[in-house]
Amino acid sequence: MAYTDLRFKPGINKEITSFSEGNGWVDCDKIRFRFGYPEKLNGWEKNSPNSFLGSCRGLHEWVALSGEGFLGVGTQLKYYIKQGTAFNDVTPIRLTTGAGDVTFAATNGSSTITVTDVNHGAVLGDFVTFSGATSLGGAITADILNQEYQIASVIDGNTYTIQARTVSSISSITDGGSLNPTLVNANSSDTNNGGASVVGAYQIGIGLNSAVSGTGWGAGLWGGTNNGAFQTTIAEDLDTSEKDVTLAANQISNFAVDDVVIVNSELMTVTDTFIVTVSNPGSGNKY
Repeated sequence: MAYTDLRFKPGINKEITSFSEGNGWVDCDKIRFRFGYPEKLNGWEKNSPNSFLGSCRGLHEWVALSGEGFLGVGTQLKYYIKQGTAFNDVTPIRLTTGAGDVTFAATNGSSTITVTDVNHGAVLGDFVTFSGATSLGGAITADILNQEYQIASVIDGNTYTIQARTVSSISSITDGGSLNPTLVNANSSDTNNGGASVVGAYQIGIGLNSAVSGTGWGAGLWGGTNNGAFQTTIAEDLDTSEKDVTLAANQISNFAVDDVVIVNSELMTVTDTFIVTVSNPGSGNKY
């Protein structure tokens, strides 16, 4: 059987079907045509050697009057502006406390620091930057306290915890810092509260890292498909002083930790099988 000389037309034709194209190309990946023949490209080039926190959910590009290009990068955790190869954290601040409104408490042998700030309005995963703090007296120095932290847990509307770590700002990963900095354990000398000049600057609340069904006209429980959502009622009226929600005993088993609950238009996250925390940083109270 004699060989047949196959000659394919150069270029990609997406206007017709692959059968109709005959001896042509209808799709490709990382190639270019040179002298009528496909030639592989070297693949993708990394846009920046730096990193940012979270998963990118939106990009917005613009050019300044000077001709310099910028790129807005929005993740579920923060908002950055890319200038050159650097990602600059410009996440808005929703609340800055007065001096002395924030105090700290450490436990010997633990990196967990309990932060007290009345009506802080923060939820699990929010970011806060402290300034003006003094040493707790031992391993937890002023430099360790006066940096940015991500809230590790929310105890109630007035207290939450952070994990003390080495002096390496979370946002400094854009300059080669670590996503997993070394934790610092308190010792028996860490008995102070940080002093009377501590200021906390809270960034706007973080978003959800996954889509939530049942929000909007014609979706979920609102005139649309249920999609497995569970619906029940609460046994009391809610206000900003509420700390928990009372449900019928036979309903509690229907909820699990990290479930998303919608009460009216407010999204809440279940922190345990009895308590849900307001995700919208309005009052910050638990219901």
